Amino acid sequence: MNIAIPVFHSTFFPGHCLLFAFGVKISQKVPRQTVWLVPLLASPYILYAAFAGFDTEGLLWFVVFVLCLKYGPAKKLYATMFVLALIMEIYGTWLGNWRWAAEVPGLGLSSTNPPVCAGIFYCLLDLIVTAIIGRAERKPA
Repeated sequence: MNIAIPVFHSTFFPGHCLLFAFGVKISQKVPRQTVWLVPLLASPYILYAAFAGFDTEGLLWFVVFVLCLKYGPAKKLYATMFVLALIMEIYGTWLGNWRWAAEVPGLGLSSTNPPVCAGIFYCLLDLIVTAIIGRAERKPA
């Protein structure tokens, strides 16, 4: 699947756009069979973190991630973005560039810094972008 990066995405979120473009390139080389390895390898930690109580938000977003993988049109992209975003978040918080709150405001859910499921935000953004592109490509000129 060829995915064009829309102008509005790069205008408002240059870092997100770069990560998205990198993810698109890498995901094209990811074997289809390995897509489900990402949630398989992540699930033990996510379940442990949720039941231990130090990242209850992660379990909620992990379910969303699995739904994206099951029903979304760009499964390889979602799996790739999950991993890339997690690497970026770990590195960025380690450097001290940003910090995630320990508690999700208003929901009473706990979160680690960074949350293990931070990549899901990118998956959802990618899902929205690819849906908009797909819809725009289907419209008659």
